[in-house]
Amino acid sequence: MERERTIEMAEFVLQDIGLTFELLRTVNSAQVQGTQVSGNGPVLTIRRAIAMIGLDGMERAVTALRPWPGPLDERSAEALQAMLERVKGVGLLAQALRPAGYDGEVVLLIALLQNLGRLLVQYHFPDEAAQIRRLMQPVPAEKPEEPPQPGMSEEAASLAVLGVDIESLGAAVARHWGLSEEVLHMIRRLSPTQPVRNADTDDDMLRATASAANEVFDALALPAQLVKRALDRVAQRYGRVLNITPEDLRNAIRDSWHNALPEGDAVSEQGTIA
Repeated sequence: MERERTIEMAEFVLQDIGLTFELLRTVNSAQVQGTQVSGNGPVLTIRRAIAMIGLDGMERAVTALRPWPGPLDERSAEALQAMLERVKGVGLLAQALRPAGYDGEVVLLIALLQNLGRLLVQYHFPDEAAQIRRLMQPVPAEKPEEPPQPGMSEEAASLAVLGVDIESLGAAVARHWGLSEEVLHMIRRLSPTQPVRNADTDDDMLRATASAANEVFDALALPAQLVKRALDRVAQRYGRVLNITPEDLRNAIRDSWHNALPEGDAVSEQGTIA
């Protein structure tokens, strides 16, 4: 790695979400901010993080990580691995959806950080995470001709199980890492129940792009018969802000398909993006 360029090293680090978060925590901590980052804003690319801390700093970050899978048993480790693959897919899709001129790595990291709370709960509270997912599942209709009833929202399910909103948990950890209020704003997903308004700033555009990618993956996780309608709703919600149509959205999914779709997803390619 000492012979590799920073960009190539960043691509390597981004394959490991745990290491990616550890580098972000390291370079955005209060101590580093006071000595190296003061006045320059938050660090939101791994390229810059590596340039700041060097290979020695990267080695320290690696040794700070717990060996996989930490305290998790086999079943919980499989669930966490599936979530990590999904989150990677969200990041790749966010890159495909981003408007021209926006840094792909920044978009990817915002999309990853929008899932920080979910990853924390899956790691530290795997049983509760499974319970939250069950509460979010659609309820089968009593009659065959009726559509299934929607499950609880993630916020309501997490409040019922944990007593705290998952996104608030992720934001609290990000704040502890030293991320600024501007970043904390971007890593909160837009509410799926509220209309998406125009993005007046770059921060709003990054937030909207990452939120759209996350909503796409939420749609892909639905029963197969509900996926197309859910994807159309995502395209409609974000059409004006991201300048996309339903066809553009399907093309973005197709472009990042082989890398973005979590292995074992219940939705077939033909049924989703044809």
